[in-house]
Amino acid sequence: FAAKFLETLADSSWMMLLFSLPFFLAFGIVHGAGLAYYGMVVLTLLPFLVIAAAIGVIVIQVLAAALPAQRGKDMLFVFAICFLSLFLLFFRLLQPELLVNPEKFADFAAYLTALQTPSSPFLPSTWAAAALLPFVGLTDGDALFHYCLLLSTALFLLLVGSWLSTTLYPIGWSKAQEGTRRQSLRKWWDHTLDFLVCFFPSRFRIIILKDLKIFFRDTSQWSQLFVLLALIVA
Repeated sequence: FAAKFLETLADSSWMMLLFSLPFFLAFGIVHGAGLAYYGMVVLTLLPFLVIAAAIGVIVIQVLAAALPAQRGKDMLFVFAICFLSLFLLFFRLLQPELLVNPEKFADFAAYLTALQTPSSPFLPSTWAAAALLPFVGLTDGDALFHYCLLLSTALFLLLVGSWLSTTLYPIGWSKAQEGTRRQSLRKWWDHTLDFLVCFFPSRFRIIILKDLKIFFRDTSQWSQLFVLLALIVA
């Protein structure tokens, strides 16, 4: 588990490190930060990245153990499209066009407040910011306390992922070795589709049955439907 987790962490985090380190460097230069700030950046980024990777590993282990092996990849693709559609819908409901019209706000301060990123005291990003800002003199918060929150959460999620791997990883690995589908499930699905189209005339029944099978077999058909629904609602 440790070897696979380190490999996953490296593959999923190298781009964030590549693009974020120049930002932190420029931020420190502008505010005249000392060496303690740059050391704290490294110490803060490590548990922050571990938290994201550990959550992903835990979710994937659960899905790999719960989903059927043959359609697991397709289902994950559908889940990703659903998440993208919900994000698109949520972003549209926020009415971002209002942010480019300062006349909608009473004054410039309210406009700047609307542009701020929403934060929560329960988010790791808030803990990371609270641990770094005192080193550049922007806040007087307790940096050690927020860093301990970040580090303890990362260690806890690592422990949970390692504990789940003893039970779920063998199940998911075993499912991944299955090469054939159960014929009984396929027959049940065929009978269900035949029942759904039995009320149509015979000349239309074959066409409808073909379209239904293509729709449920091809995950790209599902993704287009979800995105279309999100655009309609937005």
